[in-house]
Amino acid sequence: MIRPAHLPHADRGPTGRPSWPGRRRARGGFEFWEMGLFVFFLAIAGGASIFFFFLSSRDMKAAQAQAATLQRIEQILDLIGRDLENAVTLSEPFTGAGKECFFRRATPSGSLPPSLVEEGFVFRDNALLHVVRDAAGVPLARPLGDLDNPLIAGLQAGSFERLGPGLLQISLKIALPTDPEASRVFTRTIFLRNL
Repeated sequence: MIRPAHLPHADRGPTGRPSWPGRRRARGGFEFWEMGLFVFFLAIAGGASIFFFFLSSRDMKAAQAQAATLQRIEQILDLIGRDLENAVTLSEPFTGAGKECFFRRATPSGSLPPSLVEEGFVFRDNALLHVVRDAAGVPLARPLGDLDNPLIAGLQAGSFERLGPGLLQISLKIALPTDPEASRVFTRTIFLRNL
């Protein structure tokens, strides 16, 4: 190859291309400020990832706790509904709506038991309680199977309503665990098949 006339001292570099005297060679690797900028952006990305991981983990745990609470309420209402639909007497509410519901169970033969003891469910002190009252009419809180009292706590409202001779409706309103400003209403309509 012929050297250009106006650049008499152009030499060939290691790649076989002309190496010009005034040209700077590109350096390999990172400059210090480039490395600092890379580490800075890497730290921001890592911090954001960790923040969003913990945020989604906390939200997931709160959502799971709320779902468990709502499922527990549904199960308790199902249990109450099964108890009430097998009642042989229902003394309260006789008509309309009220905060108490008292009933008597049948004996295994299906007849009315000789005892005057009544079971019941009462909305009191922002909770739903299972109670038993004797002939004197004094209700005493009792566990319902494996469930302790109160059966449901933190209620905003609750009532039993007699919709007809053989129909009873339970309704309750509870604040959501994840958002105390929001609430949810649960209802059960029970067919009283023995009345």
